[in-house]
Amino acid sequence: ATNGAAWTATITRARSFEVVTDGSSCKRSAPRMGHALLSRSIDRGYSPVLRVALAFVDIALHRRGPDQIPASGFLFTIVVSVYLLSAYLALGVAPPPPGDSAAAARAVALAPFLIPIESAVYGAFIWGLLKSFQHDRRFLQTATALFGTDTLFTLMSLPLLAWVSALDAAGQAG
Repeated sequence: ATNGAAWTATITRARSFEVVTDGSSCKRSAPRMGHALLSRSIDRGYSPVLRVALAFVDIALHRRGPDQIPASGFLFTIVVSVYLLSAYLALGVAPPPPGDSAAAARAVALAPFLIPIESAVYGAFIWGLLKSFQHDRRFLQTATALFGTDTLFTLMSLPLLAWVSALDAAGQAG
């Protein structure tokens, strides 16, 4: 029996399918291969860094929400630091903008100064959005999740950026 907005979800496993019921509906989801085996061993506490990285992967794939990330100022600081580092790394690997104009040279010169400003605006937007819906107490979790998933996407794009940069350099040389 449900009481107002409060309800409890019962999660059971049946024949490698996850069955989620909330009293009124039943949803079956397909089993997760590979990742489930890895996450079971990681959930036992073998590697905290790998657990956090896989939590960001799960958030990006909509398997988890930001509420699964601990509300830790230390973790937030580490994630934002890695986010800034990956942004500077991507800036170093990325090909220069097309054209030899003074505006393109100015943009390249200003980019290192704009990365922290962009990060601060990103964080302020997250806080403002959460504050407007009275969820400001979830700022650390949400910001950590967003900066962490953005870091994963940036790190995954580095090989592509390096390849495009190499193609650009080869095209200019030949």
